[in-house]
Amino acid sequence: MTLRPPTGTDFVKATSSFDLPLIRTLGKAFYWQRLIDTGEVANASELARNLKLEVGWVCEVLRMTRLSPAIIRAILEGRQTLGLIDRGGPLRNETQTRSIRVPAARTAQSQ
Repeated sequence: MTLRPPTGTDFVKATSSFDLPLIRTLGKAFYWQRLIDTGEVANASELARNLKLEVGWVCEVLRMTRLSPAIIRAILEGRQTLGLIDRGGPLRNETQTRSIRVPAARTAQSQ
């Protein structure tokens, strides 16, 4: 038995560009930042010590909480580009978005 799309319709292959490790790391960043903000840990050094991780890596992950909302949305929607986080870029949201060139969100009309 062979499954075929109905005649008269275009076959569209579903692709996923979600970067699950990146999404998980983004989630960790916001969780860890909440631990610091609520005073459960004093700072990134204490957090790293408690988790038995390198301080530098913890700080690098925490930097993700400073990404612009447009970039975070692009990551969660699978629209991130290669090298999105690799640039130690500017902190102003509009400058981040412009310098990284986040692909536009898909709207109902463009799908």
